[in-house]
Amino acid sequence: MSHASDPQSAAEPSFVGAGQAASPLVRTMLEALPVPVSWAEADGCIAFWNRRAEELFGYSSADVPSVADWYRLAYPDDAYRAEVVRGWEQAISRAR
Repeated sequence: MSHASDPQSAAEPSFVGAGQAASPLVRTMLEALPVPVSWAEADGCIAFWNRRAEELFGYSSADVPSVADWYRLAYPDDAYRAEVVRGWEQAISRAR
C-alpha cells in the first residue's frame, strides 16, 4: 500500500479500490487489456494511460498530461470541443 510519505506515491496513482491500494498485478492487468483505459485525478492530470490507448489514439501518456490536453487533441475544433466538454460535464453532474 502506498503512503503519502512514500515518494513513489506522489508520482503514481493509488489504484484505490474498496479502500485498499491495488497490487502491481492490477496495473499489469490494466496495461494488458485489449481496450483503451485511462483516468484522471481530480485536478485533471491524467493518472493512467494504457498501451492500448496509445495504440488506438496515437498519443503517448506524455502527449496527454491532462484532460484539457486530451480534449484539444481529440477535438481540435474549438466550437465542437466546447460542445463535447459541456455534454461531458452535464453527464458528470447528473451522475453525482
